[in-house]
Amino acid sequence: ASSLPALDMPNAKAYVAEDKRAGGRIYALICDPTLPVRVNMMRSLRGVKASGILPMIEFGPVPWPDGRSCMAVLYQEPLGGRVRSDTRTRNDPIHERDINRMAIDPLRAGIKELNERRVTHRAIRPDNLYYMDPARQQIVFGDCVTSPPGYDQPMISETIVSGMTQRDGRGAGMLENDLYAFGVVILSLLTGRHPCADLSDEDILHAKITQGSYQALIGDLRLPLPMTELLRGLVSDDPQQRWDLEALDLWTEGRRLSPIQTKPAQKAQRDFPFKGKLYSNTRELAAALGQNWDAAVDPIRDGQLETWLKRSLDDKGRGEAITKALKLVAASSMDSRAITDSMVTTVMSVLDPMAPIR
Repeated sequence: ASSLPALDMPNAKAYVAEDKRAGGRIYALICDPTLPVRVNMMRSLRGVKASGILPMIEFGPVPWPDGRSCMAVLYQEPLGGRVRSDTRTRNDPIHERDINRMAIDPLRAGIKELNERRVTHRAIRPDNLYYMDPARQQIVFGDCVTSPPGYDQPMISETIVSGMTQRDGRGAGMLENDLYAFGVVILSLLTGRHPCADLSDEDILHAKITQGSYQALIGDLRLPLPMTELLRGLVSDDPQQRWDLEALDLWTEGRRLSPIQTKPAQKAQRDFPFKGKLYSNTRELAAALGQNWDAAVDPIRDGQLETWLKRSLDDKGRGEAITKALKLVAASSMDSRAITDSMVTTVMSVLDPMAPIR
């Protein structure tokens, strides 16, 4: 089979295919047989012809030369190729006067179509967009079924909470996850570059927690006021304030909304030292503890964390919650390792109740 590396997905290889029934240019994505694929999503998208969505023709298992059976997904070939080839390459930005016609309107329609089918894309990111036409005017979202939902998403495209989660456990999420990622895509198209391209995932997460997603992603860029309003609404860190499809529709109709910006987490009067770094709020500290499990035990057991909460954050409630939790764990009949694990995970849940359970 002839490969099409320009159309590869992170966990599926692209090959030339032939549609003997209807003709037309199609290609096949051959999935990694060791990774779960979204079969239910395939059933939802098969045969769907909607603006903003790469048309899926068919799917099914095929025998492969290595003796295994692999899932194959057939798509109509996007004749204009991929919008962005990789995260490092700079592209020509799409001008504000063209962004609605080329991207916002069709992609918004694609998200609406998925929402009406009660499914989420969960693979909306700057390097998964394609031009369907040779003139490169019609942009669509790429494949979303060849790996688990959210599995291939970069940190920039995930909300703070989802970005903290192991990528194979992110789940299908909700409409708000797709809308947040849609905001990041619009920013990438407007600027012609991958947001936060020079930062590590850890640094991106830190910036989102301490500055808020909008400021972390925008940095010192200056955008037209309508685009600023749109992005503030889509990448709000408060799910209750993040724009839904109705708010997005109002914006496209010319109604001007004023998104309420989520305040960054409360800063401590004195930073908490851990593993050679300083942490100024509970959310970023919880994330650091979760990434350094064994090292988290001592500052919890010796009371440093409780003291910091009470004195530097004036948060006696959480300090006392940690004290109570530690007493309950200590009184349990679990073995010492299980007690330690339970202690750390309980404390992290107190520090950041919205975060994934670690």
